[in-house]
Amino acid sequence: MASHRPEQSEDSRATVRFGVDRFLAAPDTFLAPFGRLHSPGVKPRIGFLTHDGARAGSGPSRLALFNAGIPLVRLFSPEHGLFATAPDGVSVPDASDPETGLPVTSLYGPALRPEARVLQDLDLVLVDIQDVGARFYTYLWSVTHLMEACAETGTPLMILDRPNPLGGEGAWVEGPLPDPGSPATFLGRWPIPVRHSLTLGEMVRLVRAEMDLSLDLRVVPLEGWRRDMTWPAMAVPFHPPSPGIPSFESALLYPGLALLEATNLHEGRGTRLAFQWFGARWMDGEKTSEIISQLGLPGLRSKSLLLPLPGHDSPCPGVSLEVTEPEVVRPVALGLRLLTVLLTLWPDQFTWAPYPTAVNPSGKDHLFRLLGTAEAVDALERIPGTIGEAEIKGWTEAPGWWDRVAPHLLYE
Repeated sequence: MASHRPEQSEDSRATVRFGVDRFLAAPDTFLAPFGRLHSPGVKPRIGFLTHDGARAGSGPSRLALFNAGIPLVRLFSPEHGLFATAPDGVSVPDASDPETGLPVTSLYGPALRPEARVLQDLDLVLVDIQDVGARFYTYLWSVTHLMEACAETGTPLMILDRPNPLGGEGAWVEGPLPDPGSPATFLGRWPIPVRHSLTLGEMVRLVRAEMDLSLDLRVVPLEGWRRDMTWPAMAVPFHPPSPGIPSFESALLYPGLALLEATNLHEGRGTRLAFQWFGARWMDGEKTSEIISQLGLPGLRSKSLLLPLPGHDSPCPGVSLEVTEPEVVRPVALGLRLLTVLLTLWPDQFTWAPYPTAVNPSGKDHLFRLLGTAEAVDALERIPGTIGEAEIKGWTEAPGWWDRVAPHLLYE
């Protein structure tokens, strides 16, 4: 596994170029391998999976491509829609983009993949989408559905790569890996760790190989990005990829605090501290914060905080988590430890709860869908008082993962 290197200077941080920026600088170079796009008398047709969280210059990348004359004829959108503003888990309908006039096919609505006739009308599909590096963040799985559909129709696919905001070091990977034979869900269609340390471009290379897809897949790599870089190391503005991820700190803690979706606590969605705060009306924030502070969680400070929540008249008691050293935070281990604290500190108030979404309308088994391993779920639900650091360390391991991904890595 790669080791952490010292933080870089401001000058060196500013040299990262995203895939979309490289593509825009030389589109003919990157499109050259697709012969049909240059055939005499053929007007090329390109589709584009993207959202407003994917930026190029001062605006969304779809506008940069459209204004640069890239022959886009159709857009595709993931969960949260083209504008990255739809609420979590809510079905998004097809639409029309008011900025470009292009039709938008939702990949998080009545269907999770485009119809064959739609792809057969395209010469190429581009993808520029900002992921957050967590297994149960659904953008990756929308891309895998698109990959399968493109493989069936013979439509080439090109990924304009973006950084993993949480960094790419092998030492930062956190499991669990899903149990062998566990059913695929839209929170995990393939057995990968919760925090996987890959960029989207690297992940699709892995998935194509392991799914054995006959797909013409190309990746426009990043330039200047290294595996030891989390988002702050690049000195690049962070644009929310979805309403629940307003900041880098929210993205960093999301792989752990998202586990609270399966409980009767609030995880701060809809506030500036989404996934950086948790609470409930029945919680004593001071007492809970004191216990958490005693745990010595790496890279974090906790404090009691009353937080106004959307749709409520009075602030809610809870605990905020301040990130002090991003490189040492282990969000999945944090989430598991918080669950054990809450279960033992508030046994009469804490309850598990369903989490309905468009892809799981009943909301049942949400904790298992997030963690993917029955051992951890059973222990948390039945005997939380016996869970110690050794158990959490075991659950957050991902044996064999870095060996699996090694042939597909694009960056040092």
